[in-house]
Amino acid sequence: LGLTWASPIRDMALMGYLALKMDDVLTSGRVLQNVAKQFRPNHWYSTQETAMSLLLIGNYYEKVAVPGNQITFKLQIGSEPAQALTLTAPQTTIPLENAWGKDVTLTTDEASPIFLALYEEGIPLDDRIKTEYNGIELKRNFYSEEGLPIDAFVIDQGTPFWIGFNVRSVNRMTLENVALSCVLPAGWEIMNLRLTGEAPPDWVKRNNVTTGDYMDIRDDRVNWFFDLNTNQGGMNFAIKINPTFKGQYRLPPVSVETMYSPEYFARIAASQVTVK
Repeated sequence: LGLTWASPIRDMALMGYLALKMDDVLTSGRVLQNVAKQFRPNHWYSTQETAMSLLLIGNYYEKVAVPGNQITFKLQIGSEPAQALTLTAPQTTIPLENAWGKDVTLTTDEASPIFLALYEEGIPLDDRIKTEYNGIELKRNFYSEEGLPIDAFVIDQGTPFWIGFNVRSVNRMTLENVALSCVLPAGWEIMNLRLTGEAPPDWVKRNNVTTGDYMDIRDDRVNWFFDLNTNQGGMNFAIKINPTFKGQYRLPPVSVETMYSPEYFARIAASQVTVK
């Protein structure tokens, strides 16, 4: 794991991108066709493979004119009269706010095919991510500022606390390029000790809490990137939280995984929290 980021798809996409930079559009187009054939639905691809492929696709269609410009088609929503539309770019977006519960029909007399994708935005009613692990064990605990275990699922406003994570390699294998991602509820504020200059409590230091190789602190989440060693006790991470706003919130799932190998992961399902 982690010795190289190369793969046939990634290297092929990079070759196509470089050919495009040298104005060899013909070679780039042939490579793009081969890259497209390699992708299969519901298959895992590394960040390198996905990034390089998208880089090739985006730059290719930005540089090369789309064949068959001025493609005309008709869009009908329910029993309303059909709208005559013209596609003058590689893609377009058509809002369908008033189409709920109605049939949407798209027709064209053009020889060139038109591909239609329907997207819905909103908050899912159910959580599809379950608590599970494979090769990596992930534990999450909540602590008071004194280091005592607490129930942070119901907590008073303005009462700072700590979230602790323990990540362990189940088979005691060294796993490289591991990413731990913790997204937080809207009512919880991350207390960035880098900015405040506050020193962690002694109990945090005693637990050998680490920041990994890189700790990325954002407004609503913290990401850690590290190599997971064979230590039986695993690695410990921690962040300080201030429950700022009263209300009920959704605590998003927590995940840890090897970035370039799909078989090593651990997840903690979402839950509900209350700030009172």
